[in-house]
Amino acid sequence: MSNNPDTLGVRLDPELGRRFAALARRTRRSRSDLTREAVRSLVERYECTSEELRQLSAVRAADAGFDWDFWESMSASDD
Repeated sequence: MSNNPDTLGVRLDPELGRRFAALARRTRRSRSDLTREAVRSLVERYECTSEELRQLSAVRAADAGFDWDFWESMSASDD
């Protein structure tokens, strides 16, 4: 197997492999195409989750008494 980060080898248990092959036949798509779609969806979901967690942390900081208005006014006064 290549060490290329754009290449992925996946071992599936036999039952999942049969189901995956059946899905590929039923949808008339390649297993590679289905895998690419699944990985893309997973990455986007985790990226979205990371952004939501960052936003939640900002909200919690504001709730903890962080004075956003003060810092925004300081930034505006620099102009």
